Amino acid sequence: MSEHATHIASAREALEGGDALAASRSLRLAAQTADLHTVPDALVELLGLWAETARYTGYEALGEQCAAAATLEDADVWNAAWSLVDVGLPEVAVPLLRRLDDRNPGTEGVVAELAVALRNSGRAREACEVLERAPEMLGAEPVAVLLAECALQCGDVALARVHAPPRDALLQGVLARHAASGRPLDGSDLRGWHQVLTGGVLLHLSPFGLEAGMNGRYAYSQDDVGRIRMGLARAHAVMKAWGRAPRGVAALPDPASQAVALAAASVWGVPVSTPDRQVPLVGYDLGIDPELLAVAEAARERGALVHVHAVRWTDPPELAPDTLTVLAQIHVAPWDERTQVDPTTGAQTRVPASKAAPTTWAERIASASWEQEEAPGDELAELLAFARAVGPARGPRRSWALGPVSSGRFT
Repeated sequence: MSEHATHIASAREALEGGDALAASRSLRLAAQTADLHTVPDALVELLGLWAETARYTGYEALGEQCAAAATLEDADVWNAAWSLVDVGLPEVAVPLLRRLDDRNPGTEGVVAELAVALRNSGRAREACEVLERAPEMLGAEPVAVLLAECALQCGDVALARVHAPPRDALLQGVLARHAASGRPLDGSDLRGWHQVLTGGVLLHLSPFGLEAGMNGRYAYSQDDVGRIRMGLARAHAVMKAWGRAPRGVAALPDPASQAVALAAASVWGVPVSTPDRQVPLVGYDLGIDPELLAVAEAARERGALVHVHAVRWTDPPELAPDTLTVLAQIHVAPWDERTQVDPTTGAQTRVPASKAAPTTWAERIASASWEQEEAPGDELAELLAFARAVGPARGPRRSWALGPVSSGRFT
């Protein structure tokens, strides 16, 4: 049985057992089979299974689009592919868009959407190749921006410099930070590339899975108060190195951020205040909450630095924090429901979410200690030398979900 057939069989078995998430994982892997777009029967089978899976997971409209696309009519295939990219399933859209590109060579919308799907699937180099094969499209600024972004995501800065529009302040800022970095910026320099792309400083590198290609990110992390305390200490040290030692602390409005900000006030010995140039805004996880993002953006407009403890690196917030402690795909906060492992027996139990007030958690954070091993290059002295060299970023910037430093992830 081929690898593709194995994934399809696994998806069928999962659907028969009512496990739509397992079916989704198998189908995403099946969709990445080389040259799948050239085998109509395989595409029809994939779309049929996706239609069934989508209905199980509450995406009825997407399921209907996938079912319609099983006819392989171009308009229906396009509608399904566009929706798959939109809901975060770019891997599945790629073979559909490749088929459309073969049948309608050089169609600008198809080429651009194929490049987006490849980029969002972690295949930025292939996205560049798709766009470079359509030079007649590169005179359009949105396409040139897309190619420059894809080039940066695969580390091809020379190509990005050729195509980044001079008036695009965000891309020009990335290129300027790269030129000023003074680092080799290879495929394992997570802190260096994070700063180049976002302008922020990553305070902590995971020591786990380095040989397996995690490169400083976490795949799954159960957070603890000691790590939050360590992040606050490092954030303060970095801000002090920038000549921006906090004179107060402001908090994002959610309870988790209130706990971290109150702990910061205690650890830093400053009062809770309103954000300005010497009063950073502190939060736990910006996520994609528009209210939190609006508060953070307003604080930045007032000149405040923004410190966030955790960011989901596969789906980061639009706003890039100035200092960030942890990059994790799945991140469980200390106060969330979590798994607890008995150190003696190895038995696992589920611990319910905490009902303690933010002030209680702030006290726990402020009094905690951190004893985890450090990753190579993550010593405080090296972090501060890096922070002094780059300084706080200026100008427009944003988070990037992907970049030249790859990490293993859950599908």
